[in-house]
Amino acid sequence: MTSSQFLELFISLTIQATVVIAATQGLCLIAQTAQTQSRLWNRSAIFLLALTTAAVVLPHLRSLHPWSAIPPGVAVQMAVFEETIGRIVFGIWLIGVLGSSLILFRDSMRTSRFLKTCCPAGQPGTPLGDLLVEMESASVRQWPSVRFLTNSHLVSPFCWQIHQPHIVLPEFLLGHSPTELRSVIRHELEHLRTGHPVQLFLQRIVGIAFWHHPLVRWSLQQAAVTREFACDDAVAETPQQIAGYLRTLLAIAERGGLADEGPGNVLAFERGKSVTARRARRLLEKAVHQTARPAPVPGALFVAALATVAAAVSFVWVPVDVLASSRTSWSPWPKWSARALYTFDVAVRDFEPPEDRSRLFELQRAAEPAAVRPAAARPRDRR
Repeated sequence: MTSSQFLELFISLTIQATVVIAATQGLCLIAQTAQTQSRLWNRSAIFLLALTTAAVVLPHLRSLHPWSAIPPGVAVQMAVFEETIGRIVFGIWLIGVLGSSLILFRDSMRTSRFLKTCCPAGQPGTPLGDLLVEMESASVRQWPSVRFLTNSHLVSPFCWQIHQPHIVLPEFLLGHSPTELRSVIRHELEHLRTGHPVQLFLQRIVGIAFWHHPLVRWSLQQAAVTREFACDDAVAETPQQIAGYLRTLLAIAERGGLADEGPGNVLAFERGKSVTARRARRLLEKAVHQTARPAPVPGALFVAALATVAAAVSFVWVPVDVLASSRTSWSPWPKWSARALYTFDVAVRDFEPPEDRSRLFELQRAAEPAAVRPAAARPRDRR
């Protein structure tokens, strides 16, 4: 991939991501449930990864050829300019990707080290152990293999999963009433049941690839908030449950400035005062306005609409590369994917069709004055 091709890919993917995020936000405004909104933001991240993969390994449609009419000399200057800008953009983007990857690795290592400092919780005979047995008998605990831990320096409960799922509780929370403690555990179990740890990891990958895109960073924040809303709705349904849940949320928020919040790469029960305030206001409104609501629109319809937008926007490709051939409506296959197809005896076009404007050397020769061009070699005398 040349620098000009990377620049074209970079600009096109940025525009595609903008359209997908805008469509996701629009659908979330229509969706009536937090579960559907959380699902939409998760699918949005998956579609962004799919668009990036398709842009890197597949050819793209060339619907416009705006550079075919410009003079050769101008085309040469633009090609050189694009190569320079492309190298600069690639270097800056690569530095950001490496830095974001190091942050993700640091957070993962920090979480692993933090889990080693925690103590096992939920042993039989303890209040938490009795509560877990009760929840398991009532089929509230969907995953009996969850490992419960506690830490005296932790402020907010969180869940974590790579191989075995973990739920880590602050030590002070074990002294709360069983009702309040049950709501926290159910909240964390809902994270695990709906696969939020995997979704968080995928969204962190999207954040690495699109670290330069402010709307992508904003969408990751929206995804985190809607995840918490969805788990809140699964736990607190009646006004009595909401009241107890709010007391627990307030107790955790009050300790926010007194101890370490723990690792940052986890699904924490309380993360930030603004998010906690939004959750509290939403729960209060839900408790006050306990009225019959119409049946929500199936979430699959919203996901299908978003998938349609993502599929359509994949054809949006900004014609930046001035050396792109105008003889075909599709770009060549990238070298790495073409080689993979060659191993299966699948022949694909991985080159630009030969033409005067597809070679920088020929463009430079066309732009040179006739007097500067080297004279053609004369044939030797064969006497």
